[in-house]
Amino acid sequence: MQIEVIIEKKSHKLDAEEGKTILETLQEHGIHVLTAPCGGRGRCGKCTVEVEHMGEVLACMTKVTDGMRITIPKVQLRAQKSKIAENGTVTHYPADDGEGLDAACDIGTTTVVCHLIDGKTGEKLATVSEPSAQRSFGADVLSRIQAAEAGKLEILKEQIIFQIAQMLRTLQKKTGRGEQIQRLAVVGNTVMCHLFAGISPVSIGVTPFMPQEFFGKEYIGIHSTCGCRICRRRYYFGSFGSDAEEPQRESASSGYWNERRDGGRKRRSDLLLCHGGRICI
Repeated sequence: MQIEVIIEKKSHKLDAEEGKTILETLQEHGIHVLTAPCGGRGRCGKCTVEVEHMGEVLACMTKVTDGMRITIPKVQLRAQKSKIAENGTVTHYPADDGEGLDAACDIGTTTVVCHLIDGKTGEKLATVSEPSAQRSFGADVLSRIQAAEAGKLEILKEQIIFQIAQMLRTLQKKTGRGEQIQRLAVVGNTVMCHLFAGISPVSIGVTPFMPQEFFGKEYIGIHSTCGCRICRRRYYFGSFGSDAEEPQRESASSGYWNERRDGGRKRRSDLLLCHGGRICI
């Protein structure tokens, strides 16, 4: 069976499996232009598409048929182009005699941000941000856990890896730096990094909320898409990730609660008790 998907006037012919929804078919082909905050349960009404001879339908509730012609509306494409602020106050860490390029990536539930860093000087060269390629599986970590439990773990992994690899290539083009990226530092909440590693996060969603992996070590050649060494920050327990811990270290000696910027909105981070320059859980 084949369907046709039109995105910004460009036609894409896709093989489709009988019984699958439009949303599932797009996910399987790595097309992540739709927003589905409810995780494809037909509750939020956000994953609308135009189908020839049918009009506007929900992609998560409409089964594909042979020859179906689907148009992605502009409202979906506008959401794909949203970004977070790419310039701001950044701590400059001294380089450790590296060579070539390094990169850092924050895998958020809704947004992914990548920085390109000069491995020798420690200077941040450029930043790019994009809405998460996994957003069609749901807007929160519980939806992602449920998707992984439903057998979509490999798709979730492939989509975020491919997205980060593309973002790293964009950074290299943006800066005119073509040399190999030697190291990639990855942070994110516990669920998102499990998905990045292809490890099931299902145990994090049920009591006692324990992750399968605490990371905190270097991985060499784990993903051929970027071909660099990958380091993930260590986690302490299921609900507390390295994305919350990292920005707090600067203010740990003050002993005060800290707030951080996320997607341009100010919010309370995980509650941390700081004393004597250390973070106490």
